[in-house]
Amino acid sequence: MPQSLEPFYDELELVFGAEMDECKTARNTLLKKYHPDKNASNTPFATRKTIKIKDAYDRIMAWWKENQK
Repeated sequence: MPQSLEPFYDELELVFGAEMDECKTARNTLLKKYHPDKNASNTPFATRKTIKIKDAYDRIMAWWKENQK
């Protein structure tokens, strides 16, 4: 696994190299926590955080799908 993925694991609050199912669980937990509907007092932050979480998950999953044999 390339070190370039480490910031994306950090975004998901996971240890670098965590498995796919752990990534999915972390993504779902964080999206519930930071969703703009739950953070109406700070919608711009919540929106940015949600986008970062989704991007991190997508990048990790893309690597897993490419390298799964």
